[in-house]
Parts: sequence; C-alpha cells; structure tokens
Amino acid sequence: MSGRIDVVLPDLESIDPRQNRPLLSGMVQGTGGEYLELSKAETLPESLPNLGTELLVDKGRPSPLWDRVWVLYLLVGLLCIEWITRKLLKLA
Repeated sequence: MSGRIDVVLPDLESIDPRQNRPLLSGMVQGTGGEYLELSKAETLPESLPNLGTELLVDKGRPSPLWDRVWVLYLLVGLLCIEWITRKLLKLA
C-alpha cells in the first residue's frame, strides 16, 4: 500500500489581497506599537519617542586608495612580474 501527500503552502496574499486591519491592529497591541492608517502617515515622526540622545559616528577622514603603501607595492610587484615574464619568454 502506498500513497502520496502533497503539501502546499497557501498563498494568502493572492487569495485575499485586501488589508487585514484587525490582524494588524492585534499585532501592534501585543508589541506596544501603534497602527497608523496611510492617511495619518505624516504623524509618524511626532509619535516616535525622543530619547534625548544623539549618536555621532565619525569614521575619520576617508583615505584615497593612492595614500596606501600596499597599493604602490602591488603595482611595482605586478610590473616586475610582467618584466620577468617577458624576459623569460623572450618577448622583450
């Protein structure tokens, strides 16, 4: 005896593409959030809490690639390899 079972995940967004407001409202109640309609989206910045702290990330002055010594060594090394290859293969 044998059988076959096909498991298919439902594509709920294609079945009912409408916005499920009760579900969204229930989700934010459990997390302490707030559900906003699209028409009230401009009130979002005011509803965010102001913690009174600022975070400044300073990564320093960006250094150009040419200011790095390893780039010079790499270029000189590649030129030396190219020159040696030409000499060995009698191309130069």
